[in-house]
Amino acid sequence: MGPQADTFLEFDARVAEFMAELPRLPDQCVLFGHGIWFGLLCWKLLGFSADDSQGMKAFRRFQTGLPMPNCAVYVLEGSRTGRWSWYADALSMRQVAAVRLQ
Repeated sequence: MGPQADTFLEFDARVAEFMAELPRLPDQCVLFGHGIWFGLLCWKLLGFSADDSQGMKAFRRFQTGLPMPNCAVYVLEGSRTGRWSWYADALSMRQVAAVRLQ
């Protein structure tokens, strides 16, 4: 929101640009970001688009149902065929939740 905010299509394009860089990421790298950004990445990795109003609405339903609490840990894996998959790392999320700040 605001005068310098992305439109949804600009946001979608930024995620698409990142996806083009996926094969060049080093193994074991860590990404930090916002839930909606990771939600759109996951949506696109599943093969869906959000480049029209119907697609944006469908993405929003998906994104609001995707569990993405603060400090969520998801693993993104590439295959030799160039396909990408992702899954929640429940063990890591439990370990993060168990950390107590002093």
